[in-house]
Amino acid sequence: MNVYSFQEGAFYSMTKSMKPVNVLASDGSIVGIITRGKIPGCEITGTFQFTPETGQHTSIGVRKGTLRSAISRLLRPSYEVIHDGKTDQFVERFGENFLYFAVRGELHGRQINAREDWDGSVKVTAQAKEIGCFCPGGFLADTRVEIAASKPGSPEFGLLVLLPLMHRIYKAESDALTSLFE
Repeated sequence: MNVYSFQEGAFYSMTKSMKPVNVLASDGSIVGIITRGKIPGCEITGTFQFTPETGQHTSIGVRKGTLRSAISRLLRPSYEVIHDGKTDQFVERFGENFLYFAVRGELHGRQINAREDWDGSVKVTAQAKEIGCFCPGGFLADTRVEIAASKPGSPEFGLLVLLPLMHRIYKAESDALTSLFE
């Protein structure tokens, strides 16, 4: 697998005006950047875009909750992924998402699953075959993304680079919910 990394910083993904984040290949070359994205119907601070040096950009966002669906938004968020003008939907796996990050959906006709392992890494599969994994970074640590065969402009590559940001949002919301019940 090819290894890529980026350092998001302390709270870049949680602020409205996010600084661009370089995505680096293992040799240190820039393969693209992550910026704040815009998807109608998605939360401003929960939407990101990966723009590769060559190829199509990919955007992912957390769908906004309405007053009526506020509880649903907290218990089972859904995500929208856009690549090359095609929109796909992802949802957290209900039940599993109370224990760890677990998301499923379809990306350009392929069934995708992402599940957090007990070591904190997240494995991503397409049609039950591993296409990548990521280890979320911390305050000063880089986020490390391993990608099987996808090129930077492909939908799988964009999804794999952006999923760590969805994972960060999941962790922040999960921690907030846990503190409410303590």
